[in-house]
Amino acid sequence: MKPRQQVLTLQGRDMVRAELDHLRTVRRPQVIERLRRLREQGAGQTYGECQEAKDEGAFVDGRIRELEALLAEAAVAQNGPAGAVALGSRVVVMVDGEAIQETYTIVGCSAEADCRSRRITRESPVGRALLGRKPGELVQVDTPAGPLNLHVLAVN
Repeated sequence: MKPRQQVLTLQGRDMVRAELDHLRTVRRPQVIERLRRLREQGAGQTYGECQEAKDEGAFVDGRIRELEALLAEAAVAQNGPAGAVALGSRVVVMVDGEAIQETYTIVGCSAEADCRSRRITRESPVGRALLGRKPGELVQVDTPAGPLNLHVLAVN
């Protein structure tokens, strides 16, 4: 079965490109320089320091390949129906009829997600339940913590 195509918002694509650029132009050269210095210092360095630098280089190179593949294969989200929740939408909801409001941004894939910033993927239970909804709609979401009732207040 072919995996579902990754989708990025415009902002998410820009974030991925910025991270890739940082890894290529800042982090990777730093790792190379660190390895060069360790080799010059020779026998005075412990095996652990050299191995740590090599591991960091492998991580950076792997992350570069991962982001390059994502950018090569991902589609950029198109605008959804006007006034309805779509990729890139900021959604304000009232949680379980309480006076607690939450604002979520719906993003395309885990590369864009950030729980601290309330950026949730379209594949998450809340993201999946909110897609296509409009202000005024009530949504029940089955989450791992149990059912959650959301009242959509606004979509930007």
